[in-house]
Amino acid sequence: MKKATILMFLAMSAALAGCAGPGRGAGAGPLEAVEAEGYADTGGKDPSAARPPALAAAERAALKKTAALFSDDPSAAEAVLSRQSYYVKKSKVLSEKRIDGFLSLRARVWIYIDRVRHAVAPSAASAAGPRLLLAVSGDSGASGETAFRNAAVSSMGASFMSAGEGEDAAALTGRAAASGARAAVSARFSVRPLEAAVGGGLAQASAEASAVVMDARGGENLAEFSVSAAGMGPDRASAAAKALSEAGAALGRELGSRLGGKLKGEDRGFTLRFSGAPGIDSISALAASVEGISAVRRVTVVSYAEGEAELAVYADRMSPEEFASLVLRAAGDSLVIDGIEASEVAFRYMR
Repeated sequence: MKKATILMFLAMSAALAGCAGPGRGAGAGPLEAVEAEGYADTGGKDPSAARPPALAAAERAALKKTAALFSDDPSAAEAVLSRQSYYVKKSKVLSEKRIDGFLSLRARVWIYIDRVRHAVAPSAASAAGPRLLLAVSGDSGASGETAFRNAAVSSMGASFMSAGEGEDAAALTGRAAASGARAAVSARFSVRPLEAAVGGGLAQASAEASAVVMDARGGENLAEFSVSAAGMGPDRASAAAKALSEAGAALGRELGSRLGGKLKGEDRGFTLRFSGAPGIDSISALAASVEGISAVRRVTVVSYAEGEAELAVYADRMSPEEFASLVLRAAGDSLVIDGIEASEVAFRYMR
């Protein structure tokens, strides 16, 4: 009887483990080892006390590097850093030294790279979506802007770069053109509480969101539109966040509905595939080299894991053989061609 009870307990434990939520091990996907440096003040004392904060700083640096592989939007990296332990499996100190009262260490950090990629996906370019420069003003907080970005990604595959507040239309379109964006979007949010509470003591809020979209290629005003939404919550702050989130999502859907077809006209020139890559540093450097080719407008890392990478390249029309030759010249002698098709070129890193 005791043996049967133990076996039943083990079976139930295994079943529960299989149904576990998204913890550090469940459904985490591949791990990528990323090396980075971190620093911490020793306070003139035993440097061992500075090791934990220096290691945490190295983990943050590794996460920033990984997020930057998939998105050039700083807010994407901040979203990842806010849940650092969710993306980091473990880390190991490789070397350390003291420099002017600081402990400097280099660490190898094992990162759940698919989790990072999915986290920055709302800010990462899709296969054929437009790149947009986004300026946000008013009462958005985090909820309104995040919901707007996510809805725009879903409706038109947009990717975003962030602009600061206070720039006029000419400055925004000029920056958009210089950064390779298709258009500049100026979004404004406002929220106000509604005095009457609903049953159960829930607070209510009303939010309005508006957008002005300007063509980066000539400064033309492409569209102006606004939406409104309401939200409820246990207090005024949560009701306001809900209303802003609903308004942001509605504004993103409206952007896709009005301008998705017009702005989505940029065709992907080529898909680049790489195998045997030494790590994300090599892919980041390669993407920058390819983007430096005069015929290339932009490059996006679509996926990377375990040495296998896919890049989307938006470029002028040319033969795949000509493009492969340009990539080889840009990358130096580290690659060999694995295959060429009509719109896809595969390379392999030389060991």
